[in-house]
Amino acid sequence: MSSAIPQRSRFGALSIIAAFVGALLIIATPPGVATPHRERWQWPTGEPVPVVEGFAPPAHDWLPGRRGVTLQYPAPSPVYACASGTVTVASSIAGRGVISIRHDIDGRVIWSTYLPVTPSVAVGDRVEKGDLIGIVEGDSPTLHWGAKTSRREYSDPIRLTLGRPRLLPWDGAPAR
Repeated sequence: MSSAIPQRSRFGALSIIAAFVGALLIIATPPGVATPHRERWQWPTGEPVPVVEGFAPPAHDWLPGRRGVTLQYPAPSPVYACASGTVTVASSIAGRGVISIRHDIDGRVIWSTYLPVTPSVAVGDRVEKGDLIGIVEGDSPTLHWGAKTSRREYSDPIRLTLGRPRLLPWDGAPAR
């Protein structure tokens, strides 16, 4: 029983030291130092346009729902790559032109999708953020834009255009 007491006191001392070092690291971090984060996506329209239908994913992947956003953006408007990546689809699917681009972001793969679009790119092409990838086809008044994070998971592409949230002072003090 006497050997358990020194181990407890060592554990307690190590816990106190770890907490002290952690507090020092927090205090020593200068304000305003940001950690690197993912690049923001741009709108495929070049700038924000009205959203006709917002992101409304279904409760289950087999149910109907909106797995992207529908933007008010009529034909024959140009469509731009929202981020750098590799074109994985650039063809007609079910009678509509579709483009999909694979983006590698911080070790994560996200595919952006655009339809109905007449592609000006081909499968395998490397595109940079802002490159022209096609035009809204036919007489369509809208452009559908999606972000797929896995085989059955989708994300709101508009959220990817926003930067990291930043807390602002609430007491009227100027922001740094």
